[in-house]
Amino acid sequence: MSGDAGQAAQDEASSRTAALAASYRRILRLFPPRYRAEREEEMLAVLLDCAEPGRTTTSWAERLDLGRLAAVAWVRTALGPSAEARRDGAAVLAILLPLLLLFPSGRIALAGAESRRYHVLRDYLLLAAWDWPAWLLWTGVAALVLVGLARWARWPAVAALSVYVAVLAHQLSAHNGTSFARASGWLLAQVVAAALLWSPMRAQRGTELVRARWRWAIAAGVAVLSVAAWQGVFLAGTVYMGPRGHGDAYRLAAGAVVVAGLGAAFVWLRRPTGRVVVPGVAACAAFALAVRAWSSQLSDSDWRSSASPDLHLEGLVLVVVAPVVALLVTRILGELIRLDPPPRTDHAAASSAASATGEG
Repeated sequence: MSGDAGQAAQDEASSRTAALAASYRRILRLFPPRYRAEREEEMLAVLLDCAEPGRTTTSWAERLDLGRLAAVAWVRTALGPSAEARRDGAAVLAILLPLLLLFPSGRIALAGAESRRYHVLRDYLLLAAWDWPAWLLWTGVAALVLVGLARWARWPAVAALSVYVAVLAHQLSAHNGTSFARASGWLLAQVVAAALLWSPMRAQRGTELVRARWRWAIAAGVAVLSVAAWQGVFLAGTVYMGPRGHGDAYRLAAGAVVVAGLGAAFVWLRRPTGRVVVPGVAACAAFALAVRAWSSQLSDSDWRSSASPDLHLEGLVLVVVAPVVALLVTRILGELIRLDPPPRTDHAAASSAASATGEG
């Protein structure tokens, strides 16, 4: 009789423990997948050991504490890729950024070509290409990257950045503040590209990671986007339609390039290097778009005004917040879809092995 009562009590205790463990597991799902795969069983064991006997569910205090720890784990996951992934990601970015800078370089080339065709708009076209010396140098940097000589590109990159800073300073001294603000995104991309190319070893590693066919494919896609973006440029009240004819074909090709680029980024985000490169590019793009949105609210009179100019502080806040949000979102997305989750530890097998070792 007493044996049956003892067995019933044991079954009741096991049932309560299983219910409490299931409740803890539901909360532990808040943690990043890789973090959970590495530590879930250990965390669960500690939580069950510290729980009061007879409980079947978690307390609100535990839920809040575990939720806080999960948020911290997600932030660390978003900001802290492995050292190897950071090195390879920086090497890949050293190759990609000069190729992406072909976009404004293409705009300059088109402005120069079309200025000969449309003499009436020549002054306006050349005014829109005030930074052409820097982009000409960046085209040379991209050419070195394309042919696999990125390790020799650091001094041309520094020269291109220096020229760009000089012409930007001239624009600012001429009170052309909106041009300066809209160019800030490209300035950031150039600073990062020059810094990454400064190490010949990093540039060489990037050349090895990004094969020649991918470099040329990226350059071709950026060229298509540059031509398509040149369609419908609005200058001095006149809509300039860009290269003659085939406008819809250009836009259709640009759409295909964008879709292919987003698909490639999504696939690449599942790999360690991609979880460094894609968030970095997303943060730079978010910064550039936020700066452009903010500067579009300004006029040159805002920059010239010495008495409390309206700088639209909400736009400035967006400039700071947008890159951070883009970085965190893409890193978290990469963590959720990653291809390389660590294998779960077989705790039962490990315990058996430990027992066998102890007996031996």
